[in-house]
Amino acid sequence: MTKNWKKITVIGLSAVACALFVIVGFGLAYEGASHRVETRFDITTTINEADLKPGKNPASFQANGETIVGDLYLPADFASGKTFPIVIVNPPASGVKEQTAGIYAQQMSQRGFAAMAIDPRGFGGSGGQPLLLDAYRIASDINASIAFLKGLQFSRKDEIYSLGICAGAGFAGLAAVSNSDIKAVGMVSPFLTSREDNYPGTVPRLLMRSAGGLARALNTQSTGQLVPTEPEAVDQASGIVKGMTGYYLPGMPGDTPSWRNALSIISVGPVSSFAIYDDAAELSTRPVTMVIGAEAVSRSGAERLHKQLSGPKEKLVLQDADHFDLYYREDYVVPASDQIARFFVQH
Repeated sequence: MTKNWKKITVIGLSAVACALFVIVGFGLAYEGASHRVETRFDITTTINEADLKPGKNPASFQANGETIVGDLYLPADFASGKTFPIVIVNPPASGVKEQTAGIYAQQMSQRGFAAMAIDPRGFGGSGGQPLLLDAYRIASDINASIAFLKGLQFSRKDEIYSLGICAGAGFAGLAAVSNSDIKAVGMVSPFLTSREDNYPGTVPRLLMRSAGGLARALNTQSTGQLVPTEPEAVDQASGIVKGMTGYYLPGMPGDTPSWRNALSIISVGPVSSFAIYDDAAELSTRPVTMVIGAEAVSRSGAERLHKQLSGPKEKLVLQDADHFDLYYREDYVVPASDQIARFFVQH
């Protein structure tokens, strides 16, 4: 009897192990299949160019059947028949166009660019899977936004640029790797991490990727809180999370009704898979400029990518600035915008 139970136990454990292997493998395969950046789009829009004016213009279009919205900032001398270089500004992870992305789009328009701050799909007013932080999908949204603006008469088709903020800097770089229309990339307070930074250890990283893939396959709507809100948790926060509490929470500079303090749990898959460092060689074929706060928690990660890039590159380090100072403080936003605009004109 004892021998039979041992045999049954071994068989049972083997079956469980096989089942887990299949489940984990399916999750990894499903997650991996989503790692593609789209470059071809069927674009439709109801925008009437005759209605566009200098300053801020709401913009909305459909790309392959899903809605992307943005705020299009046009230069003060905008008029019918004139053309302008274009810039797509994508926000930090979870961010929306009403926050720092809008500030930089406005700044770029004041320097002669037609600049559009976008809500990536899932955030703000855009469609798609809600609150899914996915570098590959956001890079696709950048490319879709370029395709949209290229269809408008004021756009200079050979002067197209991508500007990303915080984690969005990596997404802007990923878009450039896939899209030859992008002539140069600007990065503000780049918060760049490796897979090891996000999930130390190969096994935990694979399990997180698999979990994300399974959640994606099941189309789960479950979310998790992004920024702590309880007073004790806020007090104990550190690093980038501490900075987020001072920017995104109620009463802070980034407080806006369109921002939600949550991410889809599906996000663990792409977050554990993407690292712009892997694309440094390809990104080196594009000129890249980055603006970094000297006291920013993100500085070391940004410096790491800057060292890896072998193509045309520049770096501006703003003294006494932390990561979030570059989001909204005029004394840092203005020199950052000057640097990026000058770099784009040169390239």
